[in-house]
Amino acid sequence: MSEQFSAYIRNIEKVSFDKSFQKKWDSNIEKHEKNVLKAKNNYNDVKLARLRAAFISQKSQKQLDDLLIQFDSNFTQNGGKVLWARNSREAVSFVLDSIEKAVNKKIICSKSFLYKEIDLENAFKKKKITCTETNLDNFILQSKVDKSPECTNASLHLSKSEINEILTEKYGLKEDSTPEEMIRFMCNELKNDFDLAGISLTGANFLLADIGGVVLIENEGNILKSTATTDLHIVLAGIDKIIPSIEDLDTILPLLSTYSSGQLMTAFSSITTGAAGDENGPQQMIVILVDNNRSELLSRSQQRAALACIKCGSCQNVCPVYRTIGSSSYGVTYSGPIGIVIEPIMKGFENYGHLSFACTMCKKCDDVCPVNIPLSKLIIKNREEIFGHKIASSPNTFAMKKLIKWLLSRRKMDLFGAGVKNYLLKHFFAKQWGNRRQLPVIQTKSFSQQWREKNK
Repeated sequence: MSEQFSAYIRNIEKVSFDKSFQKKWDSNIEKHEKNVLKAKNNYNDVKLARLRAAFISQKSQKQLDDLLIQFDSNFTQNGGKVLWARNSREAVSFVLDSIEKAVNKKIICSKSFLYKEIDLENAFKKKKITCTETNLDNFILQSKVDKSPECTNASLHLSKSEINEILTEKYGLKEDSTPEEMIRFMCNELKNDFDLAGISLTGANFLLADIGGVVLIENEGNILKSTATTDLHIVLAGIDKIIPSIEDLDTILPLLSTYSSGQLMTAFSSITTGAAGDENGPQQMIVILVDNNRSELLSRSQQRAALACIKCGSCQNVCPVYRTIGSSSYGVTYSGPIGIVIEPIMKGFENYGHLSFACTMCKKCDDVCPVNIPLSKLIIKNREEIFGHKIASSPNTFAMKKLIKWLLSRRKMDLFGAGVKNYLLKHFFAKQWGNRRQLPVIQTKSFSQQWREKNK
């Protein structure tokens, strides 16, 4: 049993039976889902929009190498600089080198999954570099250890009173503040950081190959503020963020806004194409393109479809497993259905293969994905790889094979009486069944016996 699997079991045991957490989690997700359902009504034909978005994503995957080169060429011509990172170590090194060369080393950053994926926070701690989060969700969580990797709302697992408590304890906000007062307070706290910062560090929602552009969307305007006031803008982006053209945004952006936050459009959408030609913006802009085993995912003919993910979080919010165990229980950057497809491939089935079984096969994720990723099929494909390469534990594999042969034979199933069968279940299967569920009781008469008696 791997260390990651042991931690996973401990986490789900803790979270699944935390009634307080479950109540807040369910309430917040249900509110979000209502907003999404309402926003879908803005479409005359949402299925058609999803098909168009899926086509764009498939086109991007097939032409990925050419599109990335096209982006590099166009962005460089615009005055920007592109660095290619094969793994997390190289990505962190590029970020640290860029910071070292900067005159003003004070950093403000906006949320990006890649920060966690490449463990940039830990690298900053070792170098004693501080980075102020401008995204309000992440600003709230800066003082907490259990940061959430939830796609669109990092503080989804917190109640209003808990957020108030965090801000009161760390920043001196008055108790019992309203949500409006809390937001106003956080914005005021960030003003000084915007004025003093020399480096803005962001992710990217999309990369546009045809114009060499970086697309950033937000609801608070803090990314725009940070990139407008700093001298250096560093962008961390996975190679899967590339799409062919700026014209594709009229399909993808409304879908992302609808499925991620229940909005027709996000409040702020910006496209940056390189360093500013005057003093109104960063004098230097660097895009770090990160592979970090995305090529491994791309090499698989089926699972590569997961690279089309636009990080809306819709598959997470409908997943019964995710809604029970929370986002942090997975122990990885990307949780929920999309995470259990890509994380074992990117980080290794040996340590993370167990995630592929965190699924009930309800297929709700297939129904809500705005870019039509067949997540349930990809999860099954992962499971096939686990058993095909004998990554699953030998005792479990052996037991399942024997059990299948036994269950396929009516004669073998009727060999023993109910007492013997119940004994075997209790002593050999109880541990796998778990101590939270009651074992089924085998009836005295089997189905075949009852059938024969009834049809004499």
